[in-house]
Amino acid sequence: MTLTAIPDEVAEMRRESAAAVAARDYDQINFVSDHGALVEELRDRYELVRTELERVTENTDKLKAQEDLVKRRTIDRDSLKAELLESRQKTEKETDKLREVSGTVLQLRLEVRDAIKQTEEAEKEIRRLEGAIRAHDRTTTTRSRD
Repeated sequence: MTLTAIPDEVAEMRRESAAAVAARDYDQINFVSDHGALVEELRDRYELVRTELERVTENTDKLKAQEDLVKRRTIDRDSLKAELLESRQKTEKETDKLREVSGTVLQLRLEVRDAIKQTEEAEKEIRRLEGAIRAHDRTTTTRSRD
């Protein structure tokens, strides 16, 4: 290689270097354009996944709150169920007492009715006897006048 060939060789290397840079830039541009759509799709999918994860977290929180509410309501229901059973037992006892008292009241009413009936019959007898006494008194008074 001669000194005159060096500038030609340098020029050739510069052309090859420029061609390599141009090819690299072209490849980069093609890569970016080819993969830009994929990158954008990946970004969109990331946003969807993030949104869904937020929704899952939110729904998990709601589920926990609802499960807690169900537990509280179950406890309340069981408490009210026990209270209802106790109230029914008390009501049954009170109903039995009321039946006993009602039976006693009925028996007393029958006794009072019978006593009223006897009193009415006795009053009729008293009036009859009073009438007989008056009649007897009238006959004695009229005989004594004669």
